This record gives sequence, C-alpha cells and structure tokens, in this order.
Amino acid sequence: MSRQVWAAIACLVVIALGVGGIAFNGDIYDTRSPIYGLVKRITPQDDYQRAEDYARMMRAQDLDGLKRESVLPLAPNFSSLVTQVADTYPPTEPIASAPIRYSLAASSDGRRSATVVINHRYADGSAIFTTTVLDKTTNKVQMFTLSKYSAANIAALRLDPLNANGTQDFTLFAASIVFMFTLVTLYACLAAKGVKWKWLWFFFITAGVTGLRFNWMTQALSFALIDIRWGAAGYFQNLFEPAYIYINFPVGALLFWLTRGKPKPANFIQSAA
Repeated sequence: MSRQVWAAIACLVVIALGVGGIAFNGDIYDTRSPIYGLVKRITPQDDYQRAEDYARMMRAQDLDGLKRESVLPLAPNFSSLVTQVADTYPPTEPIASAPIRYSLAASSDGRRSATVVINHRYADGSAIFTTTVLDKTTNKVQMFTLSKYSAANIAALRLDPLNANGTQDFTLFAASIVFMFTLVTLYACLAAKGVKWKWLWFFFITAGVTGLRFNWMTQALSFALIDIRWGAAGYFQNLFEPAYIYINFPVGALLFWLTRGKPKPANFIQSAA
C-alpha cells in the first residue's frame, strides 16, 4: 500500500475513535446508552439484585429488613435518615433501571467490597441514582446513598450542541479547528517521504497533554497544565458532573511543521508523491 493510503487509514482511525467513543458512551444519564449494556454484563446479578432490594426496603421504610441486611452498628438517627430517603422517591415506578457502574475494592485488612450504581429513569425525565456498597465478606450493605435529578438538572448537565449559545458555539468551532489541524498534520506526516519515526509522530501529534477545559453548563474556561488525553480536542463527562469540552494545545503538530520548515503546498504535494 502507498504512503497516502496508510496515512488516510490512520486519519480514519483517529476519526473513528473520536466519533465512535462519543456514540458508544452516548448519554450517560440514559439507561439505553450502549456503554451501560457492557456494565450490565460485568455486574453480577446477585450484587445488582441485592442493591435493588435494599433500595426497595429504603423506599418502604422496612427498618427490620434494613437492619438485617446492613453492616452494624447503624447510625443513631438511622430511622430518620430512612424517612428522608423514602420521601425522596417519586410516587410512580421507574420506567427503566440499569446498573451504570460496578467496581470491586479490597482494604488493607483483606475485606472486599463491591460498589453498584443504579440509574432509575422516570417518565417525566427525572432520574434517581442509588449507590450501594456491598461488604463481600459479611454479605451485608456497608453504605447506601441516593441522588435525585430532575429533568431540568439533567438537561443542564448534558452536552447539547443543537441548543448551544454563542459562547458554546464558538468553543465547538475552536475545538473543530484544532482537531482538523492535527488531522491534516497527521496525514502530512504519514504521507510525506523521508520522515523518520512516523509512528512515534503519530502518537505525539494525536495525544494531548495540556490545554483548555470548557465547562458546558457554567461556560467557565480553565487551564489544565497536565491532563493527558487522546485527540487534540473532544469532550468528556463524569457522572453527576457537567460535560467538558477540551482543547489541547497541538504541540506535536506544531513541532512537526517547525522541524519540516514552513509548509508550502507545492513542496508538500511533491514530497507526498
């Protein structure tokens, strides 16, 4: 295969990883997101069911059942805490529930625990997230927390380019420019003749180390000195946090052009031939 074909394939891989990652992760507040299908597969059914059963006992204020299934001793105000949790639940049943995070941990004394985070989605667009920490040594519940988000709360946290304002549009435009610049640089590097260590250049051009972070909800701009991420620009979002657009400084792409000299279209076409 020619250099141009390999370069085009490499650029398509970069695009696919970026677009595919967004499509795979989807909406982290929607139980139908593809990534949660993977989480569901790795979550043991017993752990998921125990977490759901404990949440149901919380909602029903079943103090005897909760005491039986909890790691003792309980807090002195346990009954009032249960009442507060039960009052948080809406009167209707959720239209869908799914585990969205599962992790295992071990303490220095050898005790093991599992954390199950479950998203309960309701018809009005709201959601309740329960986090249950299961003590695998005693098969009891070590900790339980509940977070309720209204439809408006979730909408504010989501990345929604279709309803973006001027500041958000400009940030998306800037991120697109930086991404396209690194993509063009990557193609030029891999397709050109005489460039050494091309695959090291591949990672150097596509990886980001430092740059700007834009909070989609608050529209606050911050600087990250060291934050290694794939791609010169993109977005990331953690659960219960707003989405962030990141724009990394294209250090690798700029260094490539500086080491090659000032790029001239005619010379580039000749070197890639």
